[in-house]
Amino acid sequence: HVFGSIYVPEEDITIDESMVGFRGKTPHLRQYLPNKRHSRFGVKLQFITESRSGYYIHFEVCKGSTAQEERGPHGPTHALVMRLLGNANLLWKGYHLTVDNYFSSPALFQELWNASTSATGTVRANRRGLPHAAIRHPLRNQEVTEMRKGVLLCVAYQDRSRKPILLTTKEKAGFGQRRNKRGETVRKLKVVIQYNQTMGGTDLGDAQLYKYATERKTIKWTTKTAMSLFGRAAVNAYIVYSKTSTEEEKKMSRHEFMVQIVEGLVKDHLPHRPIRYRRSTEEIARDRQQLPTPVMRPHDPWAVLGNHHLVKQPVGKKRDCVQPHPERKRTNYACQQCKVGLCPECFTAYHKKPRH
Repeated sequence: HVFGSIYVPEEDITIDESMVGFRGKTPHLRQYLPNKRHSRFGVKLQFITESRSGYYIHFEVCKGSTAQEERGPHGPTHALVMRLLGNANLLWKGYHLTVDNYFSSPALFQELWNASTSATGTVRANRRGLPHAAIRHPLRNQEVTEMRKGVLLCVAYQDRSRKPILLTTKEKAGFGQRRNKRGETVRKLKVVIQYNQTMGGTDLGDAQLYKYATERKTIKWTTKTAMSLFGRAAVNAYIVYSKTSTEEEKKMSRHEFMVQIVEGLVKDHLPHRPIRYRRSTEEIARDRQQLPTPVMRPHDPWAVLGNHHLVKQPVGKKRDCVQPHPERKRTNYACQQCKVGLCPECFTAYHKKPRH
């Protein structure tokens, strides 16, 4: 509920699926979606997003086989849409919802209209309540049939071998003008124009998410899902920052924004370290020439005791000091000649005491 509590979305919203890639073991949560190129296997999340910006408003984790009490009289997808909108407090506020054919049905659109929420989306031909003439009647290429029942408008048209069917409670019947990618003015159905403009909210949010992905390889699905939600929270934060920044301020890029988030999270836990770049070969040689020459002083133990030398041991090879101490003392040093562990302070005393 945090995503929806700090931001009021625009009129057009979308419900769609998103995947958190994971191939390990999960408690009946792993799903397979062949059309998700980034991650076909993983944990499926159902998101409500803003169509224009991709802002994540509310989500729900798909729990696999749905319990009977959650299915409702019209099926699990119908109940899911109403539950998501109800939990996000988006009903009775005049929003326009766009969904694909996985969620849509005439019964759902009628119930949304009764809750002051309009809807647009593609629909499968086997959904109950569709007019038989729109489903069974053969059409020629580019031929269109439009039928209305109350607030529901059903549009079917023949696009070569495909026959898309769309439902809407917002748009009117007829054609509109639209510019294509080449800048040419083309004639399209108003329902198709409305659907294309408002459907890509979740895909837009995922595209922003995977540009700077926060997911890491792990064997725990909980960690993978939590890191994915953290990345989506960062996307939401940047969208709010972009909408609230003024023209006088220099707007940060997405990369600069992410760097500031990371620095703000770790600054209280790690000491400040200046950034050091790798030195060139010439710089390394010059620095070696400037190093002072070591001078052996008379009071150094390893300089006055002949063949006995104090040598530092490798990491993890500590030894017990053979000199007596009040408590056991471990040391990183040992005498190379005697093969015993010694502290630097005990080196001279050990070799000067008489031994039989």
